Amino acid sequence: MNDSIKQLQILYEIAMSIGTSLDLQAMLKHSLQTILRKLNCSAGGIYRLQKDKNGMVYEKIYTIPRSIRHNKTYKAALQQIHILANDQHFQQQLPLIQSNGNSNFHILELHDFGLMILIKNGKPLNPYMIKSLNPIQAKLASSCNACIQNEELSKKTIELKESSNTLLQVMEDMKRTQEKVEYLATKNQVILNAIPDLMFYIDSAGYLLDYKITAENDLPVNISSEAMQGKHIKEMLPPPLVEQILKHAKKALDTKNIQLYEYSMPVQRGVEFFEARFVASGDNEVLAIVRNITTRKQNEEQIEVLARFPAENPDPILRVAQDGTLLYANEASQLVLDNWSCEVGQSVPTDWYHLVVETLQLAHNQTFEIQINEQVYSFILTPIHELNYVNLYGRDVTERYELDRLRDEFIATVSHELRTPLASIMGYTEIILAGRPGPLTDVQRRFLENSYSGSKRLLKLIEEILTVSHIQQGTLTLDKKQFIPTQAIETVQEMVVSLATNRSISLEIKNDWPDHVQILGDSRRLEQVLINLIGNAVKFTPEGGNVTIHSYQANQSWCVEIVDTGIGIPEEDISKLFQRFHRGSNVASEQIQGTGLGLYVCKAIIEGHDGQIGLESQSGQGTRVWFHVPLIDTHSHK
Repeated sequence: MNDSIKQLQILYEIAMSIGTSLDLQAMLKHSLQTILRKLNCSAGGIYRLQKDKNGMVYEKIYTIPRSIRHNKTYKAALQQIHILANDQHFQQQLPLIQSNGNSNFHILELHDFGLMILIKNGKPLNPYMIKSLNPIQAKLASSCNACIQNEELSKKTIELKESSNTLLQVMEDMKRTQEKVEYLATKNQVILNAIPDLMFYIDSAGYLLDYKITAENDLPVNISSEAMQGKHIKEMLPPPLVEQILKHAKKALDTKNIQLYEYSMPVQRGVEFFEARFVASGDNEVLAIVRNITTRKQNEEQIEVLARFPAENPDPILRVAQDGTLLYANEASQLVLDNWSCEVGQSVPTDWYHLVVETLQLAHNQTFEIQINEQVYSFILTPIHELNYVNLYGRDVTERYELDRLRDEFIATVSHELRTPLASIMGYTEIILAGRPGPLTDVQRRFLENSYSGSKRLLKLIEEILTVSHIQQGTLTLDKKQFIPTQAIETVQEMVVSLATNRSISLEIKNDWPDHVQILGDSRRLEQVLINLIGNAVKFTPEGGNVTIHSYQANQSWCVEIVDTGIGIPEEDISKLFQRFHRGSNVASEQIQGTGLGLYVCKAIIEGHDGQIGLESQSGQGTRVWFHVPLIDTHSHK
């Protein structure tokens, strides 16, 4: 009974070692090491069998040890594999066990993938154990195929990204003013030139084929998304709207051109305005891209009311023609005109001329802020296409900027004043914990340790706030000296290992940095970046997850990648994560504490080293964050 339990334990541990990674070499290294150790084997290898024009051929995928060609028993096993590969009924001969002196080789089938060789000194594996390995072999084969498919998918992803980059260069004028928008229609590979809130596929008769919605309250009153599939639009929408939708859908199919239609409709939060774009997708299907434009309509109404009395308006109002000529400016615009050295009838500065042309091309409002002397103005540029000019509506936001500045100064001052007494408290606490005044009871020690831990967290928060303050004021200093990145990795490793261990998280650090290569940088600040990024990976990864850190040299830069299997980040939050106080929308539901300052500080430090930092993630799929720092500073020391 004990032997059976022990054997089941061995099989369980082997099974758990398989499929832990989609990296084929890493997965096989971990899995094969476990198999050899648990089965008391001295060597082993994984081989892939494939057909070519000459028959079956085998390819070495992974062996332990890596250099195994001098092992006589292993060579005998390879000769046997060569024989098997030319036998179309070789599966019937497996598993194959043969002796070679005091060693035995075992050839086991990995179904739909290849073969596994196991070398064992002394007695061979018993038949019951070999039979029990069948599920292990099946799982290992499946994991190998999954890893290979993942590699192929990665290659396809790289090819797709390269194609996308080429396309984005053609659309350079759009990249400067809007977020990357790219919609790939699977049937006709149509690039959608709008950012949809809702998407619907309908046929020419008006039946709903498929849909994508972003919010239930954008749907018509008394209609839920579950009740929409396969229904005719007349069952969900008012008759006049149905008539217009079918009319525009038919025109899109006939002309193959995008059709635009604006309408209002009662939805679950009230009457709102929508813009629909109809795009032909095949001979009998239309893609309807619907955007909620209620806010835009409200803004247009406000601008229209404002434009009725431009002369009396206390804020600047200007009008610029498509060729850059200033057509109108009210009295409140005089400060702007003085800054431009321009009068009505003359050309505006070149940068503003480009903004006017860009606004007319984009066909939607743009907002810009400028500082003139001591005043800060926010301008809304509104295109008037039918008359080929742009209206500029300005507003003095100096008071808001001043309030932001005073707030930052106040936070910095308070944080600075808190740091000194806090350091004193921590110092005395350390002395008491060291037992210098006298011995402590267990309860006293526990209370003091909790107090000291809380003080450390508070000190870290104060340091972050002070760093943010320096960044805001442009006074963040970096003490750049030559150092070896490996030292920073080792220093940080000591600090984060215990954090990962406490949460039962597997922490793997892969350091491929050459020991002799140095980098110019502020080692303390870059260690702060590593601690923040690795700490985030551990904090947002559930217990039992994995965090991998890879440090290497590429393109004359220090490159670091941190990959976790955590909760991930919703796509709509990624572009805002490097802003102050911004955290992912899924953090609150997970009840994970934080200030939203860490990534903002990391970005400032990396950019202060002329480097780059980025992040890719999907909700529930983990996160990959990376940064690159050049070996040599390309600017003067900061």
